[in-house]
Amino acid sequence: MGGPNSVSPSRGPQTGYNAPASQLAIHLGCEAANITLAGGPAAGLEVFAAAADALREERAKIAVAGAVESISYYGLTALESAGWTSDGAEPPRPFDLRRSRPAPGEAGVAIVLEHPRHARGRTLARLVASATCSDATRAESTLRAALDQAGLRPADVSAVVASASGHRETDALEAGLLASVFGEGTPVAAIKGAVGECLGASPALQCAVAVQAMTEGLLPGTTGFAERDPGLPRLAVSADPVRGPFDRIAVTALDPEEGFALAILERGAY
Repeated sequence: MGGPNSVSPSRGPQTGYNAPASQLAIHLGCEAANITLAGGPAAGLEVFAAAADALREERAKIAVAGAVESISYYGLTALESAGWTSDGAEPPRPFDLRRSRPAPGEAGVAIVLEHPRHARGRTLARLVASATCSDATRAESTLRAALDQAGLRPADVSAVVASASGHRETDALEAGLLASVFGEGTPVAAIKGAVGECLGASPALQCAVAVQAMTEGLLPGTTGFAERDPGLPRLAVSADPVRGPFDRIAVTALDPEEGFALAILERGAY
């Protein structure tokens, strides 16, 4: 009745998708920016890029970057009807010859990012590069541009925690991307064979795995991978854990419809 002037601005961030983040900010006493991104399977990396920008521009000293995926009955039914997920009868097999479809999963991940001047040696790793694009056909150029911007060569990346989920076509796209940029010698791990396709939360979970792999010097094996697909470019994918050390790990999120996102993490306290 009264137009937009009759609506309090406080109602926007306190409702809908942003409500959980708003409640967390209130609980923790956070005073900087509070935003929620809905970018599909790439959202878990987009949120880290947004947090890093806030720190770099000194709009915040500490940022809590989180990603969560909870699949409702109706959402799961829609995914199954579209043929995007398995019915549970077949396990997910990332990059494997017998891969068919992903298995649905749920996850919640929160990672704390700090400005180097504020962290004082507390951090486990550093975010050295991040990039996103809305067009999956531009994934390779986006990845190479991110490496160039960080002053890195593909050989400087020790391993990749990939977004492969056991989807027939999407795994093939990602295999082509990784082979073109990193070649066949860089170890590649895909965790969705063990945890399922957690959509927006998956990239955040991959980042947590990457940090743990660099800290312990052990990259997890790819659950479900048993037989290399001769139709895919050759990648260094293994069902068994791979020992490091790993100085830098790239985390990828690739979806033909939602686009591509990338983060490169570097080991060490800062």
